[in-house]
Amino acid sequence: MNYTVERLSDVPAILTTVSKDFEINRELEAMNRDTLAILDPAEVPLFLITNFQVSLGIDDLFQSASTLRKENSIWKHPNIRQVIVITEDPLLRLAAKGMGSPLLGGFNVKLFDSVEEALAYVRSQL
Repeated sequence: MNYTVERLSDVPAILTTVSKDFEINRELEAMNRDTLAILDPAEVPLFLITNFQVSLGIDDLFQSASTLRKENSIWKHPNIRQVIVITEDPLLRLAAKGMGSPLLGGFNVKLFDSVEEALAYVRSQL
């Protein structure tokens, strides 16, 4: 397993870390199931923070964007307060920004360079 999904105890957030060896075709579905196991019973909306330590290829980005636009997308879950993406990868940053476009889903995505910056943002929103 090349990812972790955890419910943070000090802020209303889920932190997912996607390691450099993550295989989107093999692991995305399991990662989404693990995330839903936290989201479904949540009593308050949660920030979904994803720390990408992986660089995705263009095919992987198109597959991810297609999955996220579907009606049952994890990013459309009613218990998602906001999506936060952490990455240094320029292509992934561009793709995350693009997900704000109505054509690609109109998601409210925030980008950060580190987990610490993302957590500071989350705390500022409480």
